[in-house]
Amino acid sequence: MRKLILATVLAAVTGLGMPAFAQQQDDDARFESVLRAIDTTPSGAELEHHFHDAAERLIAAATDDLRDLFTRTRAIAMLANFARPDTRATLVGLTTDARAEIRRAAYYTLALAFGQPGDDALLATLARGTKDEQLEVRLHTVRALRWVQNDGAQKLLESLTHDAHLGKLATRTLERRTQSAAQ
Repeated sequence: MRKLILATVLAAVTGLGMPAFAQQQDDDARFESVLRAIDTTPSGAELEHHFHDAAERLIAAATDDLRDLFTRTRAIAMLANFARPDTRATLVGLTTDARAEIRRAAYYTLALAFGQPGDDALLATLARGTKDEQLEVRLHTVRALRWVQNDGAQKLLESLTHDAHLGKLATRTLERRTQSAAQ
């Protein structure tokens, strides 16, 4: 009887006798490994090659309040590889998160993923980010405007050049946009 119980427990833990369950555990472990890696950032194509539901996994990780800050912000950054409506909706939702670090990452990733061409709804969201209660979120949103290829982004940056906290960065971001356009 003991041997039977031990064999059953080992089968459950190792996945022997339950290949689908074991495969899911392997996929989950591999995804966690990719998400927590600090030395590489996979492309969207690489993620999709290894995980058929990569975007959904990233959305789940980005919105999971029980996760640590590193994996949440890394998942948010990786969402830049998936310019899809569900990704955009998730990122917009994260701009109202209680944690400034999450809001900061969400604004930047929104601009990076959806800034070419940026539409009026994106600009309105980013304009809200330039008024966030946390200075670091406002600064990161100004940096993000570099990636938005829309006249509205140019005008928003120009309006911020006289702001006491954002002015220098807005001016530098305008210069970088000009340099990028010239190349």
